[in-house]
Amino acid sequence: MIYLPFPKISDQFLDGSIILNIMNERKEQIQDIYDQLLTKANEDGIITNEEQAILDQVEMGVNKYHKMLDNALKDEVINENERYQLQNIRSKMLGDSWVKADEDSVISRDEAVLLNLLLKLMKNID
Repeated sequence: MIYLPFPKISDQFLDGSIILNIMNERKEQIQDIYDQLLTKANEDGIITNEEQAILDQVEMGVNKYHKMLDNALKDEVINENERYQLQNIRSKMLGDSWVKADEDSVISRDEAVLLNLLLKLMKNID
């Protein structure tokens, strides 16, 4: 499972604006994953049906993540349950993308490139 540490508001935070800024950065990082995958898929000028299926899967995960993060931040605190749910969404996005790519029992070179990039980008989120 990929672990993304989430800051907690503590006594050192005088207001919630710091946590909101940090979480907005996380939100942008997750969106950037989709954008980078789209750019990579389109490098050869063709997005195959298989590549599109992966992109669609990632886009669904990004949207779920954004929605969950917005809900979690309503009180400006990411509690343990919310942290777990956010981690689960990221892990599910990765796993579901691999399953989607393997639906035809063949992972093409283009699919493998996207999946490896997805894994790399997910690991780089701090």
